Amino acid sequence: MAKEAGTFQEVPEAPETTADTADAGTTEESKLDRAALIVSKYATASAAAGLLPLPLADVTLIGAVQMKMVHSLSKLYEVPFSSQWTRSLLASLAGGVASDGIGRVGLGSMLKLIPGIGHVASALALPGVAWATTSALGQVFTEHFAGGGTLLTLDLKVWRPVFREKVSVSTQKN
Repeated sequence: MAKEAGTFQEVPEAPETTADTADAGTTEESKLDRAALIVSKYATASAAAGLLPLPLADVTLIGAVQMKMVHSLSKLYEVPFSSQWTRSLLASLAGGVASDGIGRVGLGSMLKLIPGIGHVASALALPGVAWATTSALGQVFTEHFAGGGTLLTLDLKVWRPVFREKVSVSTQKN
């Protein structure tokens, strides 16, 4: 929105590229680029949520950020969104790989209960783990949606190992 003389006016959005106006390959690349930006934005927001000083509030906010990311990816790929299904899928994907980093989110949050040193330890660990897990989730949903999948067709037996690997790679980088 643009502000003019004390009022707000709607600024028109750029027209979306369609198959009618661009090569289908270019459109798909553009969609993947937009998905990567969405994932990056929400992974960063998730890391910031990990800095909240309140135990468990940070984990709740990280979960909300991840839900919003999946909603944005669903919208980009024109996939019907269901918060109930998404919540279930996020819990199933994340819960299945607790030893690969997701459990560290809860531990990082609980460290905040220890006066002084707990906040420092949590501030060092939790944002990186939150970023890595959110990024990995975003990549999994992007690949699944880009391949024509929906929330109802996400096969956990296929995607859980992919997610585990992406989290492992991301946490090793941090």
